[in-house]
Amino acid sequence: GGDPDYKLRKDLFRKMVDQYHRYIYTAMHNVGGIRLDNGKLTAVSTQTADIYGNAGNAIYVDWEGGISSVNTENSANITVNGGTLETENGKIYVADYGAPDTNGLFTVTGGTVVNRGRLEGAAKVNISGGSVQTQGIDANALTLSGGSLTVREPVRTSPYDSTLLLVNP
Repeated sequence: GGDPDYKLRKDLFRKMVDQYHRYIYTAMHNVGGIRLDNGKLTAVSTQTADIYGNAGNAIYVDWEGGISSVNTENSANITVNGGTLETENGKIYVADYGAPDTNGLFTVTGGTVVNRGRLEGAAKVNISGGSVQTQGIDANALTLSGGSLTVREPVRTSPYDSTLLLVNP
């Protein structure tokens, strides 16, 4: 069972990450995880923005609970050990619903994360090195034991009456 093209897509994704050409101009949905050790990975959401300017997911990793053929120790984890992980026009979403404690993790030990949206859904965000810039964090736990974290929540104008709003992208 399962998606017969899953292995092909996963192998192609790994080859792209192994190369130093890190530009992906589409929303990325990955049943599994992402590990970046060097180079640059740029993900851009192709979803149309809502009335508040929220573009949707640039990166989406999923645990896919109950599908043992795709669950691995890296499922629904994003790890940045080096290089640059960047999003444009979208957020990073880590879908960890029903995942065990070893999944649904967003970990930065080195390198740079520049997220032009929010970081959402992670069970745990662990930053022990490197730098992380994001427009907001929605996670069950956050540990900053080294490195740097900058959170800048955007302020937008209401599409209804021109008042200023703090809006979660």
